[in-house]
Amino acid sequence: MPLGGFAPCPLPLGGTALDGLTAEQHARLASDLRSVIQTAPFAVIRFSTNSTVPLAYLGQHDVGIPAAPTITLLGAGRVRLTWNTSYRDEYDNAFAVNFRTVAASAAFSGGNAPAVNAIIQTTNMMEVHAFIVVAGIPTFVNTDVSLVVW
Repeated sequence: MPLGGFAPCPLPLGGTALDGLTAEQHARLASDLRSVIQTAPFAVIRFSTNSTVPLAYLGQHDVGIPAAPTITLLGAGRVRLTWNTSYRDEYDNAFAVNFRTVAASAAFSGGNAPAVNAIIQTTNMMEVHAFIVVAGIPTFVNTDVSLVVW
């Protein structure tokens, strides 16, 4: 390990109550850090359903448009997002992508607020449908979508 046996939290052990960490404090800090990583969203992406280029992307593996998933247009208001099957962390360990849940919302653009339905297709792929209901009939519409994936 590049940071020694106490990675991911290479802080000095020992010392006094005011200087350094006890073994118990170090273990608690490392455990809490791991819990934050485990429960934080895998990715947050903002995109338009009529464009293959995302507007913004923030992921645990990287940040920015180049790190975003591939967006495939399926028709008006319908897209498919595909992430790589695995990503490497800063220590070059590969971790598989396995989505458990997703939350999506559409940008409000006037009279009708589009509804968004995000469906996990496989462990690394999902479809997003944006639609409005007019006279009881759902109609797909293009809109900006914010998506959070765990």
